[in-house]
Amino acid sequence: MERGSRRSNSLAPGRVKTPSLGAIEALIADHGSVTIGEVPPAGCIAVAADQNCCYAMLRRRKGEDVLSLLIRLDKAIVHAVENDTIIDEVNPPGGFRYRSAEQPRMPLSRMIRSTRRLPTASPRRRSCWCTRGLP
Repeated sequence: MERGSRRSNSLAPGRVKTPSLGAIEALIADHGSVTIGEVPPAGCIAVAADQNCCYAMLRRRKGEDVLSLLIRLDKAIVHAVENDTIIDEVNPPGGFRYRSAEQPRMPLSRMIRSTRRLPTASPRRRSCWCTRGLP
């Protein structure tokens, strides 16, 4: 009489069988990165990129779990590489437009020019490292 049958294909209780994410693994092995997070106003997004280009930017769908998002990202990386394209669900085709109530931010270069400059050290006093080179 057999004690118990062992099923070789079964998972331990509480374990989840996950699909292979080969494209994500290859991207990370090649010094690429995958970022998942909340980015207002876009919501939760997943981005796959390396030092040369961005392959995919996906927006998390309503009710979608993170594993499903990663599976979609993996497929999008494969599609982007095979078709030499970028998958972009985050940025609208025409770009972001400002609403009439919102004003565009001042460019950093104008902000720097508009701030008061620190006074320079007088010739009698020793100059400090933090004031050298300022006009």
